[in-house]
Amino acid sequence: MPITRAGVSIDFDQIGEGPTIVLLPGSFSTTAAWKPISDRLRHRYRLVATSLLGCGRTDERRTETDCGIEHQFRAIDAVLEEAGEPVHLVGHSWGASIALMTGLRSDRDIRSLTLIDSNLSAVLRDTDDSHLYDEMQQMSEAYIDAYAA
Repeated sequence: MPITRAGVSIDFDQIGEGPTIVLLPGSFSTTAAWKPISDRLRHRYRLVATSLLGCGRTDERRTETDCGIEHQFRAIDAVLEEAGEPVHLVGHSWGASIALMTGLRSDRDIRSLTLIDSNLSAVLRDTDDSHLYDEMQQMSEAYIDAYAA
């Protein structure tokens, strides 16, 4: 069942009882991506799944001239608000990048982040945490140098 914030519909499906886990799918996916996992964990956790902007029952907020990640962050922050706190945040692919940004920027009580198959460099490079991007680049360069040697 979607929630509405500032006139925008955002997917919000929940199942189960217990500590809350918020699930963010990858690009072009929906809450259905988490169904096999939700079916297994519903007896121990409250699972909240959403869809990213423009997918499932989540309205698109971005435009051709304003397509920044900030729009995704605001939508996920609304999901976290609705879910209540504390939460564990899990993201896959692009959803993992959004989860990282949310973990770095949100004031919500996020107990853990699980990032699956993520591309973190774009998020780190474009946030106030660019020092983490620099550290990641240094680590990558050291690995490449060690491999070459």
